[in-house]
Amino acid sequence: MPASRTVRARRAPVVVLAVAALTLGLAAAATPAHATRPFRYTESAVSLPPGGVRLEEGMSRARWDSGLKVYALETEVSYSLYANLDLEVEAPWVVAGGGGARFDDGLGDVVTKAKINFVKERAAIPLTLSGLIGVKFPTGPDNVSTDEADVQIAALASKVIGPAQVHGNLSYTFVGDSQSNPANDALGLAVAVAVQTPVEFLKGIGEFVWEEARARSGNDRQEITGGAVYRVAPRVALDATLSFGLNTGSPPQSGAPDTTFAVGVTWDAGRL
Repeated sequence: MPASRTVRARRAPVVVLAVAALTLGLAAAATPAHATRPFRYTESAVSLPPGGVRLEEGMSRARWDSGLKVYALETEVSYSLYANLDLEVEAPWVVAGGGGARFDDGLGDVVTKAKINFVKERAAIPLTLSGLIGVKFPTGPDNVSTDEADVQIAALASKVIGPAQVHGNLSYTFVGDSQSNPANDALGLAVAVAVQTPVEFLKGIGEFVWEEARARSGNDRQEITGGAVYRVAPRVALDATLSFGLNTGSPPQSGAPDTTFAVGVTWDAGRL
């Protein structure tokens, strides 16, 4: 078989899987913007290799102090369009209800993002630095979404320190505002760390998130997360996390859920 035909044959399954995952993502739904798994909100500044594809799939259950429960099937597809530009689509499927609200399900808030890498960490440079712009489309159920689009810009930094990889995000979100849903723009901060444990292929993770209240009479979002990641294959990792909200509130613009439990899988599918 000619070499070019062999290369095409090897690429075909990856292309089919990527297209299928992207189709699922666009047909699915999103809760408030998630990030690089296993973290709930923190984005890594490290970009994919040129042409690289990453598929992330997960399930989560969040419970708010009002009794509202939000279940989500979370899908994210990332693709490196150029050497330093990653494009991402986040789109979980949402079921929400309880606490006096009827259960609803369907397409949630789809989020699209572009991440531009400016600096890669190496011996002479202590950090990986990137910028991100994201757009949230108001496609979710009424009890967990708004009727307006949001636009977020963020500065991302990542650094390897011994057995740990540390990530920090500073963001500003231009929150869609309407008469029926008045809201403020929001400054946010997220810090996350993944540390190699004595167990081979097992990492412990931690995350802290703070964001100004979007609702004008609401609470800031403050949330801490702990969990683990286990690499079951060179390109496949499983994760499980448990998050606790430090401020009460109600979705989507105030405070954080009391608890959020999430599990997921990440597959670095290689290059298209």
